[in-house]
This record gives sequence, structure tokens and C-alpha cells, in this order.
Amino acid sequence: MKRSTLITVTVTLALATLVFFLSNSMNMPGYVDGMLAALVVIAAGLLAIAHIQHRENRQRAEQALRQSDDAKRTAQRLTTTLESITDAFLLLDEQWRLTFMNSHAEALLERSRDELMGRNIWDEFPEARGSIFEIRYRQAVESGNSVRFDAYFPPLERWFSIHAYPSDEGLAIYFQDITAQQAVQDQLQLLNAAVDRVNDMIVITEAAPIDEPGPRIVYVNQAFERLTGHRKADVLGKSPRFLQGPETDRTQLDRIRAALECHESVRAVMVNYDRAGQSYHTEIDISPIFDDEDRCTHFVAVQRDISERINLEERLRQSQRLEAVGQLTGGIAHDFNNLLTVIMGNAEMLSESLTDDRELSPVANMISNAAQRGAELTQRLLAFARRQALEPRAVNIDSLVASTDGLLRRALGDHIEIEITRSGGLWPALVDEGQLESALLNLCLNARDAMPGGGRLTIETGNARLDRDYADRQGDLEPGQYVMLSVSDTGRGIEPELLERVFEPFFTTKEKHKGTGLGLSMIYGFIKQSNGHIKIYSEPGEGTTVRLYLPRADGTELPDVDIDEADEARHQHETILLVEDDEMVQEYARNQLNSMGYTVLSASNGPEALEILKGDQMIDLLFTDVIMPGGMSGRDLAEAAHRIRPELKVLYTSGYTENAIVHHGRLDRDVHLLSKPYRRRDLARQIQAALRDPATPSDKGRSS
Repeated sequence: MKRSTLITVTVTLALATLVFFLSNSMNMPGYVDGMLAALVVIAAGLLAIAHIQHRENRQRAEQALRQSDDAKRTAQRLTTTLESITDAFLLLDEQWRLTFMNSHAEALLERSRDELMGRNIWDEFPEARGSIFEIRYRQAVESGNSVRFDAYFPPLERWFSIHAYPSDEGLAIYFQDITAQQAVQDQLQLLNAAVDRVNDMIVITEAAPIDEPGPRIVYVNQAFERLTGHRKADVLGKSPRFLQGPETDRTQLDRIRAALECHESVRAVMVNYDRAGQSYHTEIDISPIFDDEDRCTHFVAVQRDISERINLEERLRQSQRLEAVGQLTGGIAHDFNNLLTVIMGNAEMLSESLTDDRELSPVANMISNAAQRGAELTQRLLAFARRQALEPRAVNIDSLVASTDGLLRRALGDHIEIEITRSGGLWPALVDEGQLESALLNLCLNARDAMPGGGRLTIETGNARLDRDYADRQGDLEPGQYVMLSVSDTGRGIEPELLERVFEPFFTTKEKHKGTGLGLSMIYGFIKQSNGHIKIYSEPGEGTTVRLYLPRADGTELPDVDIDEADEARHQHETILLVEDDEMVQEYARNQLNSMGYTVLSASNGPEALEILKGDQMIDLLFTDVIMPGGMSGRDLAEAAHRIRPELKVLYTSGYTENAIVHHGRLDRDVHLLSKPYRRRDLARQIQAALRDPATPSDKGRSS
């Protein structure tokens, strides 16, 4: 029975007893007994109440004691739990005072509890005032929402990962030391940044499946995106095989597959394709990645775009082919041109003497024409190999184009419309005029052949400045000022795969027996030897444009010596020392010079010529071959002759000069050269030019 109920019952019984006896108050003795009885009842009730209250107090005390013990045990468990957790833990009250911290917090903050408990955190750690720590803690308290952040605390040289939870009593803070993790993260970020900065493409794929659809891509760097045009998000999960195309070498793919199946490293060079469908050459190094249990999990491929290197190697091979052709041409040019000199000269003499003979005159002309074609073929090979002797002069290109206008219109025919666009203020070009005229004619004839049904040919001149970037991309071009000569047609054009080969010797896009394949190669060699540049643009059905860039003349080039026609025809009485090792050529040249009225002394080599020069006979001109046996070249002979006779004039002749009188593709200044094979008229003109040259031999020694 509850204590309140017992008190109510006791009081009710006492009052009932008292009323009962009062109602019988007439009987005095009974009254006294009733009163006593009532008092006894009340006393008993009070005793009962006191007993109950004592028992309840004792129960409450026991309960409070039990609750206190429970609270102590709970607090102890909580403290033990907070001490055992791996995170550091702090409690702050509303005044930012520390009310609790575990041992991990002591260790990380490097401060003891005894030192910090009850202290204001901002006073104890003043460096944190105004920092991200104070900002985010106040944000949590003011918003009532928890916050999480990572921050670096300089005084402790540590990174912390922090969770802060607000409550009515203040702020609970869990924090961890993530310095080591942050260092790893920083290294990963640095590594990722470095990988993204390298020019090589890096692709990581899963190790399987090797069969279709192939291993999936899990990572590509920025170089991959930059060089292929494919975005990272678009290629993840795909096989790298989508980069392959029609020119990808199956042999290389088979090698790669065999290595991957054996989990071995492999290197290959192959053709891949970018997003635009353009092919590029890539050198690939693929290596397997193994886990701790030595299982192959991934492959990493480092790919380098070597298209430029391949192009350079191709240009080197082309240069080597050029050198081989040059050596072959040079090896045969000297002897072959000696033979052609004799054939051409004698055929010319026969033609002149057999003019009235209807049967033999055509034969003589045929021999002469065949020899001339042989000479042109040799000259084109020398031009392609850049081994011809050029005589660059300051040339007005507009004047040269104008002088060939009539010839071009007759050669091209009425079905070709010719348009010439000249540029005002055109600079003079430093070029061999005869070779440039031949190159222009060749380009125009190629344009005519590309327009069999008729069309328009445009010749354009202009000044051009080629900058450093453009010159560097060409590889063998100096930046600077150039004179441009362009020939364009509206013909059938050239296929892209053939465009790269048009400058190769004997390569032609014309029908069989319609071309030698040496026209463009000759022009290419001539332009390169002239320190110029040539560029060709063409599309099938859209025509072709060839642009020649010739170096600008600086105005210091010497003009040609004019030879009067009468001087060429008039018999002369000078004495010429002819030095020629080929007996047939020597006899031919001696006969021609004698017929012109010159006195001719002959020698077969340099030492013989020097013995003659040491004599007393008057000699006006040394006419010597450049390439001779016995170790003394024509140039060596001329230098030795000038030591004996300083005023002696010199004319060189050769079918192939090597480097004796030609340097950097140009004939040495003030040097006279008659190239073999030559005709009588050419011989007469060059003899007169050498004899009438105002420059003294000593001047030539200084200039050359």
C-alpha cells in the first residue's frame, strides 16, 4: 500500500472513532475509553506512516546510490571508450573552455590535460585564432550543424582531419593526424601532375581479356587527349584497339598480343589514328603490373608520337639517296660528258659540212640531237644531286618571265590560257638565270600536260618573308627575304599519296613514255642548291601550284661580261695552253681552237703543263680540265701556273667539277667555266670572256 493511501485510511478511522464516541458523550466513562481508543488508532497510524516513510527513504537512498553507481560506471565506461578510440577527442563548453580531452588529444596537441582543462582554447592555441579552425568551429556552433574539414596547423607541423558536433553544452571535436596520408596524397597529386605534363601518352588498361573486345582502359593522361583528340571520359572502359586503322601493321599487333599473353614487356612501332582520322607513327612500350601475390592485374603503355622522327628519317633516307645518285652521277658524268663533247662537236661539224647532202645530213643531225639529249639527261641528274656548277647573278624575275612569254605561248598551245601576275617593287633574286629559265619552262610544260583538254596557267611573282617558325619546320631553310615565283594550273591535280614522291628522280605521274621523271627532281635540286625553297600544293580535280622561293640578291653580284658577236666570229691570234687528259677531247678542242685562229699548245696533265709554262713561249690563256689524273686538279694547276706567270688568264672546263671550283653549290667568284659537253659557239664565247676579263689573276686569288 502506498504511503499516501495509508495516511488517508488512518486519519479516516481516527475521525470515525472520535465521532462515534462523541455521539455517545452522555456516558462519560465510555467517552474516555473512546478518546483513548481514537488516540491509539491515530498513534498506530502515525507509527505506520513513519515506518513506511522510513522504508521509502531507505529505498530512495538505495536507488540513488544505485543510480550514482550506475552513473559512475557509465561515466567510467564513456571515459574508457573515449580513451580507447583511435581519434583524438575534445569537449568545449559555451565559453570555449576545454572540459575533456583524451590521451590521443594530449599526444597530438603535445599538451597535457592538467595544463589545458578549464582553459580557453583560443588562449592556449593563439595561432588558431582567425584560422580555418575558429571559422569552422563557430560555424558549427552558430548553425547547430556538424562540420568536417581538413586543415594544416603550422605550429605542430601536422595535417588534421576534423569532425565537430555542436550541442547545448558546447562542442565535441574528433580529430585525426592525417599528415602521412596527406603526404601520400601530395605525392599522388605531384605524380599525376607530372604524368599529365609529359609529352608521351600514358595508357593503363586491365590485364584481361586479351581476346575481343580487349582489355579496358582505366587511365589516360592529358598527353593522350592532346595528341589523339579523344577525351578521357570517352575512352575509359574502351579497348585501345579503337586507335588502330588500315595502315596499322598486323605483324606488330601479333607481337604485342604474344607478349601480353605471356605477361611480358614489349616495344613496337606502329601506325595509329587520331579522332580526326589522321594517321601518326607511335613507339609503344607496354609493361605488365603485378600485385602482391604476383598476379598480373594491369598493363601500362607509354606511347610516343614519333611522326616527326619518321619524317626526319625519311628525309635522311632521301638525302642518302640523293647522295648516292650524286655519287653515281658524278662518277659517270666526267667520262660521259667527255664522250658527248666529242660526239656533239663532231656531229656539229658533220652537220655543217653535209648541209647539201640529203642522205647524210639528217644522220648527222640525229647524232647531234641524241648527244644533246644525253647531255641534258646528265645535266638534270647533276641538278637533282645538287652537283651542277651554278653561276648566280642578280636577276629581275619579272623581266625573265616577260622574256619567256612568247616561247611559252608557242610551247603550250592555244588551248592553254596564260595569265601573268607581276608584283610591284619586286626584289632581284640571286639565282642562275639560265637554270631558272629552264625550271620555269619545265613547270609550265608539266602544267600543260596536266590540262590535256585545256585550262588556265597562272604565273605569279612576289616578295616573301619566311619566318623562323616556318623555316624550322622545313628543316633546311634559313629564314629571311625571298623572291617568289609561282606556277599554277587548273589541271587534274595529284593524289595525296603521290604528292610526297613528286621530287624523287624518275618518278612521274604521266603516262608511259610521256616523261623522264627528272623534271621536278631537277628543279628541286636546283632550288635547294641555290639556297632556296620549293613548295607544291595540289588536290585531285583542283589543280596544282608550285612555288619557288629564291634568295633575295644583296646587290653585290657582278654582271656578266658581254661578248661582241663580231669578236666571237673573228679569228684570234692568242696562244692557248690546252690541258686535257682525254685524248679524243684534247684533239677535238685543239682542232676547234686552231680553226678559230688560236695557237694551241697541248698537255695531258698538270706536270706537263707546268713544264711548258716554265719555257719562254708567250701564253695568253690556260684552258684546263678540272678533273685530271695524277693528283693535280685544274685548280691546283692554275694556282701553280700563277706563281710562274701571274698575269695568265684561266678558263676551266669539266663535265663534273666536284668541289675544285664550286663551293656551296656556286661557282667561285671570277672563275670562268665551260661545262662539257659544249658546242663550238659556246667554246668561242667562253674563250673570249676569259681573255677579256678585266680582273687580274691575283684579284681572283683574293676573291676565291
